[in-house]
Amino acid sequence: MTDQEHFPTSDQMAIAALRLEIEELRDAVRVRDEFISIAAHELRNPMTPLLLTVQSMRRVAERHPGTAAPITTGLARLDRVVLHYINRCNSLLDISRLSSERFGIEWTQIDFAALLRDMVEELRPYAERAGSKIDLTAPVALPGVWDELAVRQISENLLSNAIKYGAGGPISVVLSVEQGTEAPEAVLLEVRDHGVGISIADQARIFAPFERAVTRQQQSGFGLGLWVVGRLVAALGGTIQVASIPGQGSTFSVRLPQDQATRPR
Repeated sequence: MTDQEHFPTSDQMAIAALRLEIEELRDAVRVRDEFISIAAHELRNPMTPLLLTVQSMRRVAERHPGTAAPITTGLARLDRVVLHYINRCNSLLDISRLSSERFGIEWTQIDFAALLRDMVEELRPYAERAGSKIDLTAPVALPGVWDELAVRQISENLLSNAIKYGAGGPISVVLSVEQGTEAPEAVLLEVRDHGVGISIADQARIFAPFERAVTRQQQSGFGLGLWVVGRLVAALGGTIQVASIPGQGSTFSVRLPQDQATRPR
């Protein structure tokens, strides 16, 4: 064989590079179109029950001006619907912020334990509505330098995920400090549920955008929660792992550096 047969020409290399770029662009367009379709569906769905609830409350108020109970019940339902809608909008904002490699991290002194306790109390009513009880184990205080919004989003997404897929079982949340002989001191956040669990095959893809371990018919949402968590954990210089057995539940473990000298610059 000649050398020309062994090695591609510059034109062939240029054509191969162009084909690769075309495929990448096609994939980008496909992901964009899929996202637009999902976003339109998810943001449209809550509006109908929201409107019907408001209309129903108005009719009750007009017919029974002295009756407060129906109004209270309607407002409670309205509160849940609006909350779900806000969460969906926040997911869209997360995509815009986290898709950029240059999204900002604001390092500040916070108390991880206090923040986590507040988050658990905020989500406890929704856990109880799903039939789950949240058990929190944390030190009285756990100060450190992190991004407060990032820590809040990590904690909220993992807890919301446990409530959503926990099948009404108990949820365990543990915050502690790991002291290793080789690695620097790290904060460990563990969130465990006793729900549907995740197969080995699904564990390899759940941190990618638009991925989920169940179908959209089983659970609504964008499939972005764990992707957001993964991006934020990486930005804080940490790691996230999942251990799960289908039908027995899942444990998500997040490790974040506590030593300020080890944080990303």
